[in-house]
Amino acid sequence: MYIKSAGVCIRVSANEEVIESIRSSIFIFQYIPDVQLLDKCNEDKANLTIIDSSVHEFVFKNDRYVLKISEPEKRCRDIITIIEYILERLRQRIGIYCLHGSAISFGDKGVWLWGPISGLGKTSIAIGLCQEYGFKLIGDEKILINSNGHLIGGIKHISYNKKSLEKSISQNLNEKNETELSKVIKLETNKVKLSFAILPIASYLAEYIEKEKWDSNKSAFHFYEELSRKIRGVSRRIIDFTTPIESLDENKISVTRSLFANKIAESVPFCIISGNIGKIKTEISHMVM
Repeated sequence: MYIKSAGVCIRVSANEEVIESIRSSIFIFQYIPDVQLLDKCNEDKANLTIIDSSVHEFVFKNDRYVLKISEPEKRCRDIITIIEYILERLRQRIGIYCLHGSAISFGDKGVWLWGPISGLGKTSIAIGLCQEYGFKLIGDEKILINSNGHLIGGIKHISYNKKSLEKSISQNLNEKNETELSKVIKLETNKVKLSFAILPIASYLAEYIEKEKWDSNKSAFHFYEELSRKIRGVSRRIIDFTTPIESLDENKISVTRSLFANKIAESVPFCIISGNIGKIKTEISHMVM
């Protein structure tokens, strides 16, 4: 089978049981942005072979990868994790990067809500702005940005189990696919320029709101760090979260990524907005609209 994301493609070879477990997995649509499952692909740039083995090993040379893993048909999430790492390497080679967080748009302006941990209010604020202020959802959890600074898509599948999200989102969006989601909120289908990068720290009990704008050096430092997480294998482990994955980064890619981080930091305002979640949504709407 072939798995495609944002113009790059990987050929996956395994036994039929493993292939079927990947095809039928909801997780692949929750974890890989802009994903397509194909029988043929003229753009395949990498090959992944999955082998059932009691010794776990992930090895690669050039763009030929081998994953040895026990009972692979039962470790679908681990396999999809590896596939996404390989796809990120291929995407970064053509100047497309994966960001963690939520992204929304209003007109021609894109807003990236980010933060290193869950529970900061990223999804709540993004969905709230869509429901209450007419913003469009670009994606949640994983967002794609190209070398021109355009947000070009993301995962349009809302999945949550937090009580805070149930309280803050006026309609139940949990586990809705893209088609179902489009009936409830507006989805962005065009590429939109990144105009604001906001790290929210939201609280339902707070009455205040505080805003801190970063200088370009601090912005570039954190943005480069965020751009590097996926390709360096630091954001997820396999085998029940016990086994780290070797970095897939390359010097040429990292230099290009560094220049891109500096360019974005010079042109896009980065800030922290903390306090009452309702006031944060209002503040963002005033900044963007």
